[in-house]
Amino acid sequence: LSSAASDVYKRQGVLIYPSPVRDRLFIRETIDNIDEIRISDTQGQALIWNNQVRPNEGIDVSALNKGIYVITIKTSNDVIQQKFMKID
Repeated sequence: LSSAASDVYKRQGVLIYPSPVRDRLFIRETIDNIDEIRISDTQGQALIWNNQVRPNEGIDVSALNKGIYVITIKTSNDVIQQKFMKID
């Protein structure tokens, strides 16, 4: 991701953890207006999507193979993307 995109993440307070992740991926700060969360591979193929995500519950990524993925968080006024690494 570009440094400008990283600045957007820092400004909005949207971070995911842990990365690398084994089982559950969490959104660091609560975002009240999440419409959808999608996890895609680096080719853009959506593998996990959910429109009823509670940040403190995390997202089950245990079924994903190890590799690099992109999480897309859609809110009512923004779309935020961040890469993360899945390990076994």
